Amino acid sequence: FQQLRSTFEKVVQDLTTLDTHPQLYSERDILAVINQGVNAHKNNEHNLAVEHFTDALKMKPNQPNIYELRAQSYRALKEYDKALFDVTQALKKPIDPLITLQIRAMIYHDLGLYGNAIEDVTKSMEYPDPPNPEWCYIMRATCATHVDVILAIEDYTHLINTYEAGNKKFYYADRGNMYFKLGSLITAMED
Repeated sequence: FQQLRSTFEKVVQDLTTLDTHPQLYSERDILAVINQGVNAHKNNEHNLAVEHFTDALKMKPNQPNIYELRAQSYRALKEYDKALFDVTQALKKPIDPLITLQIRAMIYHDLGLYGNAIEDVTKSMEYPDPPNPEWCYIMRATCATHVDVILAIEDYTHLINTYEAGNKKFYYADRGNMYFKLGSLITAMED
């Protein structure tokens, strides 16, 4: 839900700055519809969330963050074509694409397009102060386990050396699995 929260906060911040159409609806009305969508998404009512985000887009068609929100609901419904369409629409708008790239990376991961996912996560990592750098390394390492074992080992090593969270044992285990894939059994067992 951190991605959803970040996107919603961005919607609130950008709501009045990106639309060139005359304002037919008040910001309050638009935010109310978006909030209904966010609440529906949180309650796993993804079809209802899509409806609310679609209504919000009708009210504010040039708001890229609403596309991001709807894409996350489409992803939850496993409607990946629609989710990819929405993130593509968001990326066409004048926004900071950081969150959009991360959402698209998750969609690519779900589709098994690991190289594409790695590319998007890597692009998002190039931005100063991404909202959750640990997530970026986890996501990239997870994708890399399928296509680039060396990159996965590098990312798990970074996670082990950088983060003190309780997940460290999992990072060691995952890195050990990568060493095992490489045939480095002693190193794998050490992890």
